[in-house]
Amino acid sequence: MKKYIDYFYVLHKSPDSENIRYYTFPYVNSIVSINQYPEFIFEKNKLTVDKNINNPLLATLICGYTKPIEINIPGYIHEITISFKPLGLNAFLEKNLNYYNGKSFSYFNPFPDFTTTMWEIMNTALAEEKIKKLESYLISKFKGFSHPFLNSIITDMQHTDGNYTIKDLADKYKISRKTLCKHFEIHIGKTPSDLRKIIRFRQAMHQQINVRTKTNFSDITYQLDFFDQSHLIKDFKSITGFTPKAFFAKITTHEEGNINWLYI
Repeated sequence: MKKYIDYFYVLHKSPDSENIRYYTFPYVNSIVSINQYPEFIFEKNKLTVDKNINNPLLATLICGYTKPIEINIPGYIHEITISFKPLGLNAFLEKNLNYYNGKSFSYFNPFPDFTTTMWEIMNTALAEEKIKKLESYLISKFKGFSHPFLNSIITDMQHTDGNYTIKDLADKYKISRKTLCKHFEIHIGKTPSDLRKIIRFRQAMHQQINVRTKTNFSDITYQLDFFDQSHLIKDFKSITGFTPKAFFAKITTHEEGNINWLYI
């Protein structure tokens, strides 16, 4: 499963618990969140999650957002979140990812038994047992995924510096840029340019948060091949709404750096 999924987490808080508000930021992965008794209130770049006993279970798929999203949880929440690697979710679906994916948040019900199985899992008492049952269910749906060039292109984008263009990638694999963009839309839910920007943002964040010796922004600009430091700052503000200095002063990490939220 590690080839396809980065992590799971379970979030459970009672109705009388304190309000939580935070920003979550664009990610290379596809996120599936399963919520028990949710009430979702969508606004521009903002999601409020409350309780609705008339709505037993709802799952959402989040792939394409490129701006920070403010999450507001006034009290109750019971959620399981699965973070699939960029192409990982495709290995479990009957149809292409874009069939299930909307602009930002999409309601997600991919299998006839999905809702009933998720309800059973959500009602399992222990978080560890929830995850075991979820893994077993996903294994039962596994069908694999192969593609003539996307896996290699994603590897190239994640393991090389920023010194490439989308045309360079298309030329390397002898396809047109139009074809490359179309396959990204079908199987990833992001444009190649957006994914490239998010990868560099995440690489810069990893260097600052997870490396004991912090790197100054001039070094990050050089290492990730931004044109100059103003380019780095522009991309950071585009993705996070903050300058790098303000962002790193406020960000909080969870789950060994897999989850990075900025509390408000």
